[in-house]
Amino acid sequence: LVHTLVKRMPHWLPSQPAVLQKLVEVWTSPERKARLAAEEQMPLEQIQESKLLIKCFVSYCREQTKNDPEGNAQHIQLLFMMLSILSEHTLINYTFLKDFYLNEVAVVYNTAQKSACLAFFLTFFQKQETPQDDKVQALQLILLPMLASSFQKGEAKEVLSADAISVIINKLLGGDMLPHYDEALRIELLKLATL
Repeated sequence: LVHTLVKRMPHWLPSQPAVLQKLVEVWTSPERKARLAAEEQMPLEQIQESKLLIKCFVSYCREQTKNDPEGNAQHIQLLFMMLSILSEHTLINYTFLKDFYLNEVAVVYNTAQKSACLAFFLTFFQKQETPQDDKVQALQLILLPMLASSFQKGEAKEVLSADAISVIINKLLGGDMLPHYDEALRIELLKLATL
């Protein structure tokens, strides 16, 4: 029902913070994760649950991008929260989500929104509880394409502050955790270092 409302009226969900909060609660619930793990045994309607939630979140992010040129924390947080689905083994194709990250977040976001994404990423990355797969996805789908687009457009100085560069060099590329990163994460960090 919520997905249908969001599909027909994209501006509706941003005006309903309580509904958005409930969607986030469903997304983060252990019950949804258990259903996702057992999706081979689920009816089609339940298999679609995560996809419908993602579609609602993407719609919300699109609307917030138009209405919030400064980069709303809730909107940015959702971008990173959705990444976890891309590390799951699932029957559902999430190419639309990857396209959203690569073609909209990386290219369409303004410099303030990109700076907000970068700031959130730096905190997200340094949290011990953030799974390494999510860090890899964040680098591949949000940060690297976003920074590449910023360099191409000549906006890098507006997106990358001196403080952000310092955190990237000292914490991400040279921190104590570097030896504990798996190979995929190290590869993405090397790509970041070469931008």
